[in-house]
Amino acid sequence: MPSVGFALHWLSLDPTGNHIAFGGDLDGCDDLIEGFDGVQSYPLLADAMEQRGISEDIIEKIFWKNAVGVIKRCCM
Repeated sequence: MPSVGFALHWLSLDPTGNHIAFGGDLDGCDDLIEGFDGVQSYPLLADAMEQRGISEDIIEKIFWKNAVGVIKRCCM
């Protein structure tokens, strides 16, 4: 199970999750968090975040909704 400490840190700075988004370009990343092997680990990360009490709404924002919002505002 991936560690969610980094997500909890960012959420302590932005409890709404409105300004946090995960990326998927991990090429060249040699050091990943424990239990995280790449984008294939995202479902496990989402589960770990939910188990730590992060709401489904905030998880969705972090995993995709915030990024889609930036793309819509900047590119469309």
